[in-house]
Amino acid sequence: MPRRSLLYERAFSKSSRVERQRLARDLKNNRQKVNEGKAFQKRGIGEYEACLGFPPNGIIQRIKLAIQKRKRPLSVLDIGNGKGLFLSALKMLFKENVVTTGLSTARTSRGDGIDHVRTGSIERFGEREQYDFIFSIYTFMYATSPKVGLHNVINALRTGGEAFIELDGTGLQLKRLPMELHHEYPNFHFRLRKKMFSRTYLHMVRRR
Repeated sequence: MPRRSLLYERAFSKSSRVERQRLARDLKNNRQKVNEGKAFQKRGIGEYEACLGFPPNGIIQRIKLAIQKRKRPLSVLDIGNGKGLFLSALKMLFKENVVTTGLSTARTSRGDGIDHVRTGSIERFGEREQYDFIFSIYTFMYATSPKVGLHNVINALRTGGEAFIELDGTGLQLKRLPMELHHEYPNFHFRLRKKMFSRTYLHMVRRR
């Protein structure tokens, strides 16, 4: 049982029975809100937003605006999807408006939130399918050739699409990376970013 605050104890001891019941009910509701927040984080969206520098609900709003603009279902790829919690949350929110694909080196069972499952490494990932959004956290640091993985992401991005790739621990020369990639892919916009509490990530947009 968590220890109550001193302020709560004083209010509890001096209050009437009705007030004590109300205080106890408020405490229970606050705990419930905290637990709901933790559950939301465990579903994956909150962790992705923190790693990739999004404000709360930033990923949700970005996908929502893209759906309204393009007026068709969007394809979303999660590289290193783990248990698929991030994709499941997106599917729960947007339903048939998103088509989700997970890529992982470990076999992932197809769940309610994953329409397509791909098994393999990002270095060997190559398919004709292109995506409107590509996300990846805690994955490229384990790649044997993260630069090859980035080229595969670039080739898998649809015109007007965006990718957010976390790159901490990859060993790449990150400061020079956007310029090098832009020289090779002039129809893309590359920006390396790191916000106060985020990890270092590469944001790329395919302009045409």
